[in-house]
Amino acid sequence: MKLFLFTLLTLFSFPIILAFGDLEDDIDLLLTAGKLYSLNDEFDKAITYFDKVLEIEPNNIDALLNKGRALEKLDKLEEAISYHEKILEFESNNIDALIGKADVLLRLGKFDEAFSNIDEVFEIDPKNVDALGYKGDELLRMGKPNEAITYYDRVLEMYPTKVDALGVSYFDKVLEIDPNHISALNAKGASLVRLDRTVTGHTLIFMDKLDKAISYFDKVLEIEPNNIDALFNKGRAEIQLENSEGMSYIDKVLEIQPNHVDALSYKADYLVKYNKLEEGMVYVEKTLATDPKNLEGLFNKGSIMARQHNYSEALTIFAGLLEAHPYNVLVEKNVSITAHKLKQRDLDGFMEVTVRDSQGQLVMHLKIPEITVLNHEIGSDFVNGWPVKKIVTRNGQEFEVLQHELVKEVKVGTIYGGADHYGIKLAASKDVHKVYANYWQYIVQEGDTITFVYTVYRPIA
Repeated sequence: MKLFLFTLLTLFSFPIILAFGDLEDDIDLLLTAGKLYSLNDEFDKAITYFDKVLEIEPNNIDALLNKGRALEKLDKLEEAISYHEKILEFESNNIDALIGKADVLLRLGKFDEAFSNIDEVFEIDPKNVDALGYKGDELLRMGKPNEAITYYDRVLEMYPTKVDALGVSYFDKVLEIDPNHISALNAKGASLVRLDRTVTGHTLIFMDKLDKAISYFDKVLEIEPNNIDALFNKGRAEIQLENSEGMSYIDKVLEIQPNHVDALSYKADYLVKYNKLEEGMVYVEKTLATDPKNLEGLFNKGSIMARQHNYSEALTIFAGLLEAHPYNVLVEKNVSITAHKLKQRDLDGFMEVTVRDSQGQLVMHLKIPEITVLNHEIGSDFVNGWPVKKIVTRNGQEFEVLQHELVKEVKVGTIYGGADHYGIKLAASKDVHKVYANYWQYIVQEGDTITFVYTVYRPIA
């Protein structure tokens, strides 16, 4: 099977970096690392981070839930179910834990117990997609396929490529009952094309399955010639096969439905890819006029700005996207690229780091005389928002003294610093700082308190 990894701008590996020098909470850092390893299918590594969280907070629901899911992926079913049950001991209506337990019970062949858990979910949330799928399965087991399809249809509407706990796709369940079911045929074809992006921003394309995918879209078009989903997906598959008529299907979608966001965005992406920036921007603006928060549309707009060397506006767009999509490594990469084009500028000020032990005794004090700020309104707005502590006069010039203080309680002893820059990062970014200072190595112990104070002098006009 040929597997291509496609991105809008760049192609790169998916590294997991846990920077303990940052000023984020230890638990948040550990959870983020565990989830990223899970996204990368490295479940053993993920579990080590969830265990670190559970050492600090034994009842942390996020860690318990994610460890249970990771154990299930490793086929450690009995152990997995114990973590879902632990959550339910102190939060009996936790939907994620109820569904997680039902998934494991289903894999263990304990159908009645699994459906009992799902009945509880239905009472809490009748529109839950997992519960709807289970309800369809229950009806199918009772010999009521037509009733089951009504539930499967609702699953396909919300999540066309969803699979159950046993790895069976809902569109396959529907096609076994009704081979001409249009939504299921479209979903089956789309699953083979795999042109939807992952949470990390990548698109997986199974090149040797594209012809088979097209056969499903063709079957839909025989039944319903103007079916939007089939036209759109066939067009994308044909373009991926480098067939010249592929774009005609996208254009037909836009003839039938001029505000079809996905078609507008796809055409924009296609034009940007071939450096037709002005034409691409026309479709980008149409996309965003229809859906102002559209990820693909905003990404394309940022890409066009960057290619036109308008790095300031590009960073504004990419930074906003990263805040909304923190696991999207493709967006993060472009934040890094544009931020490093803009560089940092020096600030008139300094940073102090003070460490006190659990008794309040002074352990360490550092003063770093050089700090910088991101050369963008993100950085300047951040610093200008700091409170004014006093006004001083230096060489006949009055200055406002701005200060920003951060306090961190140390829950895990570690080593901070080294030959690297630490400061206040842009949200969800691994290497872009709004403000940073370079300071050297120091050791902290559990129970210590670290206080970071940034001081900046702003001249009064």
